[in-house]
Amino acid sequence: MRMRLLLAAYILFFAVVAAAEILPEDEKCLDIPDVTPKKYFHLKGKSLAIKLETSKRITHRLTTELFYIFIKEVLGYSKIEVNVREDDFQIEPVIERLSDYYHQTVSEPPATINLEVWVRPDYDTTNASQFVDECGTVGPPGRFGWFIPLEAARPVRTYYAKHLMSQNMFEVHWSLFLDPNLVRYFDISDRVISAMVKNENYNRRQDTGDYVCSESLCKESMYVPEQCRNTTCATLLAPGFNVSSFLVDQIDEMKLLVKVLWLGDNLRIVVEELSNLYALSRSNNSVVFFHWYPSEMVIDQRDFVSVLFTNNEIMEFTHKEAVGYKYEMHRLVKLAWSKIQKNAQPLYDSLRFFKLKESDYVNLLYLYEEYRANWPMRSIACNWMRNHTNVWKNWLGLYQTFRTPIYIGGIFPVNATSYNGKGIVTGAVMAQTAINKNPSILAHYNLQLIAFDGKCEADTVMKKFIDFIVEGYYPQLVGVLGPACSETVEPLAGVSRHYHIMVISYSAEGASFSDRTKYPYFFRTIGENKHYKHVYLKLFQRFGWKRVAALTEDGQKYTEYISLMQDDLEKNNIKFIANKKFPRERETEAMTRYLKDLKSKRARIIIADVVDDIARVVMCEAYKLEMTSAQGYVWFLPIWLNNTWYNTDQFNRNQKETVNCTSDEMKKAINGYFAMTHAYFAPDNAVMQENITVGQWRENYAKRTREPSNYAGFAYDAVWTYALALDKLAKTDPEAMSDLHSETTTNKLVRLVEDTDFHGVSGRIKFRGGPSRFSVIDVMQWYSDSMHTVGHFHPSLSENKPEILGGVLWLNESAVKWFTPDRAVPDDGTPPPEVCTAEFIAKLFNVSCQTAMIIANIMLVILLTLVLVAVCFYMKKKAVLIKSCWVKEPKDRHKASEIVAFLANNPKVVEPCLDAPLASVQLEDSNQAELGLPTEFREFRKSSTSSKSSPVKPNVTIEMEPVLPLYQPVDEKSDLENVPIEQSHVKEPLLGPGKPSSGSRLNLGKLVTGKQPKWDEENQDCPSSPEDGTS
Repeated sequence: MRMRLLLAAYILFFAVVAAAEILPEDEKCLDIPDVTPKKYFHLKGKSLAIKLETSKRITHRLTTELFYIFIKEVLGYSKIEVNVREDDFQIEPVIERLSDYYHQTVSEPPATINLEVWVRPDYDTTNASQFVDECGTVGPPGRFGWFIPLEAARPVRTYYAKHLMSQNMFEVHWSLFLDPNLVRYFDISDRVISAMVKNENYNRRQDTGDYVCSESLCKESMYVPEQCRNTTCATLLAPGFNVSSFLVDQIDEMKLLVKVLWLGDNLRIVVEELSNLYALSRSNNSVVFFHWYPSEMVIDQRDFVSVLFTNNEIMEFTHKEAVGYKYEMHRLVKLAWSKIQKNAQPLYDSLRFFKLKESDYVNLLYLYEEYRANWPMRSIACNWMRNHTNVWKNWLGLYQTFRTPIYIGGIFPVNATSYNGKGIVTGAVMAQTAINKNPSILAHYNLQLIAFDGKCEADTVMKKFIDFIVEGYYPQLVGVLGPACSETVEPLAGVSRHYHIMVISYSAEGASFSDRTKYPYFFRTIGENKHYKHVYLKLFQRFGWKRVAALTEDGQKYTEYISLMQDDLEKNNIKFIANKKFPRERETEAMTRYLKDLKSKRARIIIADVVDDIARVVMCEAYKLEMTSAQGYVWFLPIWLNNTWYNTDQFNRNQKETVNCTSDEMKKAINGYFAMTHAYFAPDNAVMQENITVGQWRENYAKRTREPSNYAGFAYDAVWTYALALDKLAKTDPEAMSDLHSETTTNKLVRLVEDTDFHGVSGRIKFRGGPSRFSVIDVMQWYSDSMHTVGHFHPSLSENKPEILGGVLWLNESAVKWFTPDRAVPDDGTPPPEVCTAEFIAKLFNVSCQTAMIIANIMLVILLTLVLVAVCFYMKKKAVLIKSCWVKEPKDRHKASEIVAFLANNPKVVEPCLDAPLASVQLEDSNQAELGLPTEFREFRKSSTSSKSSPVKPNVTIEMEPVLPLYQPVDEKSDLENVPIEQSHVKEPLLGPGKPSSGSRLNLGKLVTGKQPKWDEENQDCPSSPEDGTS
């Protein structure tokens, strides 16, 4: 009793101190700053209410109201409902209401969280874990019991005093209710029941008016067992029948002399009135009732004598599925819908830490007793929260700072030597620290960087991305920082859009990732290598180079910009004489062939975008083929090659490489090569968004790392890009921060990143509507064992479009070193001009040599065409003449004189064309070959001597053999068929009568049949024919 008085005084004290007034429904309870932004429970793009399920139990309702105030005002959740549903201490119905397994037709179950589920000791919750999450116990164990108020325990004390036992006992054995002499003190007379219970309808339900126990075994809500029909028994007062129906089986099995009267919600009133009645009447009667602890009726167990049921697990009634070991300790468990953990992490973690001690329950219940008549539950809970700050602060657990964690998944090339990945991590962590210290950026959030090693390997990068998803970071994962290499970006950026996760890279320069349809959530704080084409163009024009070649690995995403650059250069009269792509798997001999081919094409300006190990092979072979700067070759290599990439002695020894050049030879091979890079840092005096200079930042960075990386600045600015975009999102749409991976939220975040504009350590960060920022591009040259900046390209930019409109190249030509023998700018390998064979035509028409050659060819074709036409005309005429020689009718043939005249004028045409077959005629002084006639016609020869004073006297010898004629007439019946050959000879001179002209090229005499003719020297006529009688 003393303890009870002290607790009552304590409650009275803090109740007076607290503002003892009813708390309006929407009024704020705690005097703490409002949480900004508010939190929301999102699932599949839908904002859901947090449904706190409670029962009519006072402890359950009070703890639910405490949690409501906490998650609303301390955590910042805004959509919360409290739903009252009686559970009758049954576990399975609660699990069903919390599980979407039993409600697959709707998007969410009826309840989200239940803070007080009584779990009996024999119940295994492992089977329920697949449907709901168990989040620990809410308080001390609870139990069911039979309780006797101390003020009405006189009969019990008297009974035990007879047995020399102390009267200050708090437990009695259940066998007490087997003693007929003792149970009569606990009997309630019919008169009292009628006056106190029946007349007031305390045995009826307040909502329906039915008896609390309406079962057939009950009469007016009372159960009377068989053993009590004819004897006096104790009356056990009980609450609702559904909660304590097992009492029937227990009494029957244990043969207890006990009747049960169910009173429902009126139990407390009846117990109090009976206790007061017995106290006033100084009666020896007592009261026993069934209830549970903790409860508003049993606030402190020390105020009651409990009936002890030992070894009740051996009783049969305890083995019924809905009963169990009722009188053993029960765990008061917090259960939650399984989706809470993944989609409302702050809520879930605070639920796990939400816990009350036994003293907290006692204080809370006494406060309830004090104000239950006038205050609603929430006002009572609010007053308790105001005076127990030290208790509810522990419920924050990991959120003691009141800041919600937001994760950035970092993927760094920690073990890729080309990037010095550890130095990049340091830069990103510096950004994280600066943001969390800045009260104006994400004030209610704690930005956390999770750093994984991606090794610049596509499969490793994808594995780390999957780890972000499955290891619990996903609900609060704003995006991925990285990866470093272009070859690993494509699979990651492609799959991340299905998870609605942004990707911001700090070093991937590949041009292909600018396609917003394929990579809508990809950004980078480094410029893309496609921007280099403007620098190459300016540089080539400056040095007068018009021929360039490229050597790249096939399939590399990084080198795709070269193909895109080729068209732009050729538009400016810079020719790509070769764009060689070699396979990833190749032999050294193959690389030699590629270089020999470039050399044969007189390639002098060569862009070789290759990784470290390939670069060593390429430049070693170039050294052997005398294709270095000393021979007038200009090489462009990537800037991201490791500082000692050319140290073949080291790589051959440690990495088992077989590059056939020493390190000294490699230095000679690479001496003077050029490289391009987006400027790593802004000028040292430039002021950053942190209100410090770039120089100060670089000093701080140098103190934090032993392995600095030039890409640290890009990573630092990428983290700030995330933070600034998130800060705008939290201030403009706080609900979106609770659903970072809905398509709507991700698209909003993308637009905010596109609008980002600030000055970072690497310069101005502004994306201008595209995925890449734009920056100054540095031109570097390697000599004297280190890189030297020899120029800068300042792009001219469109304010709202992701494009470069040109720019200015500043080149420090005094810093550029040439290593040719004359130290002059190397030429581009253009061959010397050739001698023009059509120079006359070129000058005549004022055209180039090539055009002049075309004109000459056209003229030659025309001339040949004219000659061909003339020959064709001539041949046609000849064909007509010759064809006429073979006409059957003599009258239709050409005359012999016409034929001879034709032959005289055309001595080269010696084809037989006479009326009759003749022997071959060799023309004198004509140097012509004999006609191609058979031998029988080749025996006619002419030889003569001539003088000016005498006519020609032919000396003719005829030797003929009787053969068939060469030509047979078409008509076989012709009269000439049987004419002897000697009669077919011409009977007159071919040149007609008279002396042949001395100008004729032919000197033909008289043709005779058998003897040498005699000439008439006076008239030079041929002798008469045999027909005239001449012999």
